[in-house]
Amino acid sequence: MAYKPTYEELEQRIKDLKKEAVALHQYKHIVDNSADMLALLDKRFTYIASNKAYLEAFKLTPDELIGQTVAAVFGEEFFDNVIKPHADRCLEGEEVNFQDWFEFPAYERRYMDIAYSPYYSSDNNIVGFVVSGRNITDRKLAKEALQQQTSDLGERVKELNCLYGFSNLMGMPEITLAEIFQGVVDIIPPSCQYSEITCSRILMGEKEYKTKNFKETNWKQTSDIFVQGEVMGTLDVCYLNEKPEKYAGPFLKEEIDLINAIAERLGHIIERKQTEKTLQDAQEEILRKDKLVLIGRLSGSIAHEIRNPLAVIDSSSYYLKKKLKEADAKTHEHLNRIKSQVDTAVTIIDNLHNLTRTEYPKLERLDLIAFTSKFIDTAKVPKTIDVIKSFSEEVVFINADQGQLSMVYNNILRNAVDAMDGEGTLTVTICKTCDDRVELSFSDTGYGIESENLDRVLQPLFSTKTKGMGLGLSIANLVIEKHGGTFEVKSQLEKGTTITAYLPLHDTTSKEE
Repeated sequence: MAYKPTYEELEQRIKDLKKEAVALHQYKHIVDNSADMLALLDKRFTYIASNKAYLEAFKLTPDELIGQTVAAVFGEEFFDNVIKPHADRCLEGEEVNFQDWFEFPAYERRYMDIAYSPYYSSDNNIVGFVVSGRNITDRKLAKEALQQQTSDLGERVKELNCLYGFSNLMGMPEITLAEIFQGVVDIIPPSCQYSEITCSRILMGEKEYKTKNFKETNWKQTSDIFVQGEVMGTLDVCYLNEKPEKYAGPFLKEEIDLINAIAERLGHIIERKQTEKTLQDAQEEILRKDKLVLIGRLSGSIAHEIRNPLAVIDSSSYYLKKKLKEADAKTHEHLNRIKSQVDTAVTIIDNLHNLTRTEYPKLERLDLIAFTSKFIDTAKVPKTIDVIKSFSEEVVFINADQGQLSMVYNNILRNAVDAMDGEGTLTVTICKTCDDRVELSFSDTGYGIESENLDRVLQPLFSTKTKGMGLGLSIANLVIEKHGGTFEVKSQLEKGTTITAYLPLHDTTSKEE
């Protein structure tokens, strides 16, 4: 006979069922009122149940959702690419959690934190899975904003480091413009967001300063360098690889502002350096003129006193040489030395006189090639020195004082012969330039001049030679300046020196004398 529960047992069972009904109602209330989206699906990805939040997101009623597949609700592509890979893992017994962007008809695009949990039957078999979705869009956006702010702050720090490095460059004593330009291109890449693929370059006329990895690409930002209102060069910053679009191509607005600021500062630095150079040149010119005045006073007072004894010594040596024709070779050698040293002393006195009292040239129309060729042919150049004439095929006329130009040639040739120690090659070049001037240059193959002395070789009384007073090139420079020209000295140690004078061509429109 089947067991019949007692009245008390039935009464207790009814109480338990009521309690379970209350609990179920409570659970249902909690689920329905949860802000999280909850749903139960079977192994065929078909909806079995869902809460109110889930229905509201898709604007569906329970009858419209239950029995539908996930692919029908979300779309086949999204189901296959996003939902199914995670759901398959869950149906294998794994608790799955992931985040992704979802599109819901009732809302804008949302970033969801999704959890999949296996759903077990009473016999402990997986028959489906539970979906829990929580909206974390605000958290996601806040995190991205924080990451962006952190990234922006990092970029600003890099830019400040760049400006700090720039300031350090400016604080270095005796730093040259070339060193500044190279230093600037080296500190720019670390200040950019993609420093490992950034390169930079400064172009100033024909000169180029660049990072070792520089390569001009399509991803480039250029800023002009203005000096006194004119473009004097450019600052180029390039990315070696393509990157996502930002403010202008792959560049941030702050990066462009930094590049423009550096270019602007470079322009100011160039202006300052030019002003300093102009001031320095003016000071040196004042010193040069003061030195000339002093030399003039000294030379004027002692020239006469020295010339007379020299004339006596010269005439006496000449007399002795005639009187002692039969003397031994040693005696004649010493007499020749006396004559040579007297000539040297006279030359020094003449140079002092020429340096301080060179009058303005008496200009006349002069065939420069013919004049120079004749001068070289008659000059006392040792036979051990090869003289090469490299002259323009067309006639070159200038306005010049022949006497003063001869003095220039004498001084330059004397320096060239001394520099080559009496043996080597001297190349004399004459050609027209594109700015209505003539270039007259003398290139020797001597020892050369050290770079630190190049700026001083045109100063009076400066000389690197053991003999001489350092007046020859000063006189030559002074004469060329009075002819309306400019004087230039270039040199390389152990290769030689080139002295170039630039003179204006003869003005054919003026009335000839």
